[in-house]
Amino acid sequence: ARNVSNNHTSEFSRCTVVTPPQPPTAPYNLAGTSNTQTTITLTWNDDNTLSGMQFLVEHSPDGTTGWNQIAAVPAGTLSYDHTGLDCGTTHYYRVRVERTDILSEYSRYSGYSAVAAATVQICVVPTAPTGLTAYPTGVTSIGLSWTDTSDNETEFRVERSPNGIDWAQVATL
Repeated sequence: ARNVSNNHTSEFSRCTVVTPPQPPTAPYNLAGTSNTQTTITLTWNDDNTLSGMQFLVEHSPDGTTGWNQIAAVPAGTLSYDHTGLDCGTTHYYRVRVERTDILSEYSRYSGYSAVAAATVQICVVPTAPTGLTAYPTGVTSIGLSWTDTSDNETEFRVERSPNGIDWAQVATL
């Protein structure tokens, strides 16, 4: 700074160079497994020890296009369950780190993990009951009995027909 009236000049100010923080490293060893007919469990490794970060999980229907963020997982958690999926379908995933304590786009995000594909377990159709027997239980009622031959059903649907061709559901058990 300089005062023109008395020709005095101040000392020069000192400039400090600030190095921006480096972006976090990308997660690695991303893998997906399915233990049910509707869920894929993702797991990954990460070497970041930074506070103020989270993992962003992205999904794609084909592994190359249509990437969509499906979850933000807190730091320290190295897995995510993607639920509500159709059995027998394949899904593609990638994960990256976001530092939530930094505004700079340069250092806020890590690169992406490698893409991982996972297939939801194939649907297992319950086997049909056997030994269906109908017996009268009153003037206007019929009882039914059968043998359950499956271990993965969630309900039984009872149907009746007046002619063996046209069927209508009458009960859910």
